[in-house]
Amino acid sequence: MEQRLGTRDVVLLGIGHTHAHLVKQWAMHPIQDVNLICVTDYLTATYSGMLPGVLAGDYAPEQMELDLVKLLSVAKVQWIQDELESVNRDAGLLRFKSGRQVRYDLLSVGVGSRPQMVDIRSKESIPVVSIKPMQSFLERMEAGVKQAQQRRTGRERIRIDVVGGGLGLVEVVVCLRYFLRRCGWDAADYRLRLISGSPAPPVGCLPKTRARIVRVFADLEIELLPGAKLLAVDGDQLILDNGQRETSDLVVYLAAGHASPVTALFDLPKDDRGCLLTNRRLESVQDARIWAGGDCGTIQGLQVPKAGVYAVRQGPVMWANLERWALGQPLQDYRPQHDFLKLINLGGQQAIGEWRGFSFQGRWVWKLKDYIDTKFMKMYQNLPETMLAKMDSTGNAPSVMRCLGCGSKIGADGLRQVLADLQKLSTESSPSSFATKSTSDDVVLLPCHDPINGSSSNLRDSDQHSMAVSVDAFPSPVSDPWLAGRLAVLHSLSDLWVSGIRPQHVLATVEIPFGSPAAQRHCLYQVMSGITHQLRLENATLVGGHSLEGPRLSVALTVMGTSGSGQIPAPKQGLRPGDALILSKGLGTGVGLATLMQGQCPASVYQSMIESMLQANRIALDLIKEFPIHAMTDVTGFGLLGHLHEMVADDPVHVTLEMQQIKAALFPGVWQLLAAGHRSTMHENNAFFLADVDRAPSVVRPSRDKVPVDEAILLDPQSSGGILCAVPNSCAAEVVSFLHQQQFEMASVIGQVQARAADSNSWCTLKS
Repeated sequence: MEQRLGTRDVVLLGIGHTHAHLVKQWAMHPIQDVNLICVTDYLTATYSGMLPGVLAGDYAPEQMELDLVKLLSVAKVQWIQDELESVNRDAGLLRFKSGRQVRYDLLSVGVGSRPQMVDIRSKESIPVVSIKPMQSFLERMEAGVKQAQQRRTGRERIRIDVVGGGLGLVEVVVCLRYFLRRCGWDAADYRLRLISGSPAPPVGCLPKTRARIVRVFADLEIELLPGAKLLAVDGDQLILDNGQRETSDLVVYLAAGHASPVTALFDLPKDDRGCLLTNRRLESVQDARIWAGGDCGTIQGLQVPKAGVYAVRQGPVMWANLERWALGQPLQDYRPQHDFLKLINLGGQQAIGEWRGFSFQGRWVWKLKDYIDTKFMKMYQNLPETMLAKMDSTGNAPSVMRCLGCGSKIGADGLRQVLADLQKLSTESSPSSFATKSTSDDVVLLPCHDPINGSSSNLRDSDQHSMAVSVDAFPSPVSDPWLAGRLAVLHSLSDLWVSGIRPQHVLATVEIPFGSPAAQRHCLYQVMSGITHQLRLENATLVGGHSLEGPRLSVALTVMGTSGSGQIPAPKQGLRPGDALILSKGLGTGVGLATLMQGQCPASVYQSMIESMLQANRIALDLIKEFPIHAMTDVTGFGLLGHLHEMVADDPVHVTLEMQQIKAALFPGVWQLLAAGHRSTMHENNAFFLADVDRAPSVVRPSRDKVPVDEAILLDPQSSGGILCAVPNSCAAEVVSFLHQQQFEMASVIGQVQARAADSNSWCTLKS
């Protein structure tokens, strides 16, 4: 699929309620000649309206989560995961903590709000759990509950205080009892209290709705402490602004929304809480190139509560204005609604509602809330499937998307045939123009010649050395050019590292997508910044290269080092009977990247996959120094089985792979993707390596047209994959322990090497 760069860049900083609508609209109707760039620190967004339902057990946690990896991938936007460090409004540049810079023509800020920090005056203070960031609330809440139980004093019941005064906090304090029950607590174990700065909480509702809530509190023995703001926590004492001190064991905290720390980076007018001041078009009152939506913006002259319903309603207005901005048309005003339907989850599938002066309660109210909330979330959660179905039905996209990264390699069988034909042709010509010895060579050694006499014959033995050269291409499987540059470096340098050679110099060939000269220049700057950033970390130098334009972003790197011995220190072949096979990283980047292109990759899989791909295989140099490595390679496009086949070559050895260990080496969630039928497009070519593979009786045999999921793991192409090495069994545990200490936490022994029987045609056995 051809990629084309637009002439203008629109950056969405943060993906909350408002910006999620923009991304959804972009997925269905992208704006021509505009690049949409999304920046997020989290890979999931949480719908606050369903948090009480999750506490009550009405929903699983994932039902209130929006998977941003799926959403942003299916929308075909550029997105980066990073933290903003500074803003240069004059130059239209954002600088991030990673060091990268991103330009913008229009910047929309949607970073939400944060509660004001609680003053903790003692290291021995009780746990204080902020509801935001909501993505980690449940995990932190569970830890707080355990800590409160461990700190339990002589009081009969543990005191839990929920601090804040809005309707959302009413839902939390009422539904929290179901969460505590799942934590193993009985109602007799604790007391709940709501502390609010309002004299008549909860705020924002009718008196008759408040009366209903007060009755619910009384029935559930939830205490209400009005007119008191929390100032500090000292040990187990809550210090309130009215002079009171209250004893507590656990605080759940969400005071009135204050600005996110990100907004402090903007030298723009703000309100008294630090939120960016905007006009009714949601533009900054001082800089029309910067918009603000949701809780992080305040419309000057209007009293709009910091509530998710307003952020949701701003989405369509902001999208319409984005289309108008692209066309050079005047923007329209956002007109907040005067009232909205309020639905308050009480747990137990009961709720209170309020609408246009009416207050009501019952199970039907909960069903209404459930219908509205689940419909809203499914609109985003089902978008990848909706978009793929739409593309298939209209014929705008092929049903099978060709994979990028190492999943775009030519199959091993075809490659072998071509190289064999070239070798045959080379032997018939003189002088020879083809010097490749075998298809498994990843690094070639070139003799360094005497600069005066043109040969190495006059060099002393101690001076003789060779230049090690390798080349690799990396069609980017990610939308972020800076990240693509980093991954290309780590992937390409790996061939030298696993050969025992330290990379020194690099030549880069970069293909930039079609577009305007300015857009191409910025894209080239991004990818080259990523390349040079990673090369600095690896103490290697970029010495030259070439650039061109094409249908997609692609990076090819020629990497060079030197071998003082004139030999490859760690050859790929050399397996010996009695060796253990060790894999340093997890598996699953092939299917992970394939589903990423389709908008089907879960955020959890993406996070594990990218973290693994960014781990440098330079650890191979330390392995060679510390341990007796008999053979070593890295696992890339031909998958685990293909690269193991290269290690075996024609040696008289046989390997046994422990399938349970290999399954355990998968990134979390990858097994489910494979079981659902997802495969890299390289998978079929890699099935070539299943020839002459035996299966133990307990291993499922493949049918004629389908490879079992277990074997699909072996064929999955890896990009920036792990190290596969053979060591004597006697030191295998020590090698694995060493890798674990170096943060290669998934390193494990996955197989054994034996002598091959003289009458055997099999080179590998799969054992369950």
